Amino acid sequence: MGLTAAASRAVLVASGVSLAYHGAAVLRDVDLTVHAGELLGLIGPNGAGKSSLIKVLSGIARPAKGTVSFQGRPLEELRDRERGQQIAVMSQNPHAGFAYPVYDVVAMGRYPHKRSWEPLDTRDRRVIKEALETAGVAHLSQRPITKLSGGEKQRVFLARALAQEPQLLLLDEPTANLDVRYQLEIFALIRRLNQERQLTVVLAIHDLAMAMRFCDRLAMMSAGRLVAAGAPEDVLTAELVREVFGVEAHIERDPKTGLVRIDYVGVVS
Repeated sequence: MGLTAAASRAVLVASGVSLAYHGAAVLRDVDLTVHAGELLGLIGPNGAGKSSLIKVLSGIARPAKGTVSFQGRPLEELRDRERGQQIAVMSQNPHAGFAYPVYDVVAMGRYPHKRSWEPLDTRDRRVIKEALETAGVAHLSQRPITKLSGGEKQRVFLARALAQEPQLLLLDEPTANLDVRYQLEIFALIRRLNQERQLTVVLAIHDLAMAMRFCDRLAMMSAGRLVAAGAPEDVLTAELVREVFGVEAHIERDPKTGLVRIDYVGVVS
């Protein structure tokens, strides 16, 4: 894989970020730089702080300590509309709340670009149509979102994020609770968008083999701290998997497929 020349520019920088909920620390002094055009995977066990970091990086949550800057500006200085035009977020297990048609759900992605009650114009409809087609859900445009399968819903919410025309896409476990086929399809789609559009992507991901396969870089978290960041083969080692996940693992590249295999041998006693 590897980053392109354009990826030398920092898009998002977290410096000394800490966060606590009800007095309990969930992020501790996190320093992380996200480069233009890269696909960065956040990995770590449950409770490591991946979702909390996504919230801070997106501006949904403000850190108790430290700073986050987007394209050189403090993230907190961006107004909600401006942030929505630049950064799209797809939370874990998103839902629309009501049985909206798929088209209307995707159209919500245009809200940051519109004034209150301003109707959709020709350009908006073109962007929505392209987002539906890119995510492979154009044929579902008039179906109620509540009538779709889990994989179809994830594609719809990804289309809504694309309709924002963001420069940065933040995804929290986008394939949670999906079967293997949908996981592969969605990761392949995200990777294609990243490469073809130079869309910068940060995603929390629990499947270590998928992380190794699709990401340019990995950032491993444990107990709210960033313990390693770098190329996938440098971060996802048997030693770090043992230390962070408490699991003995054998990691090797399959000579037939060229893909990395991770065999979990047992739990560390």
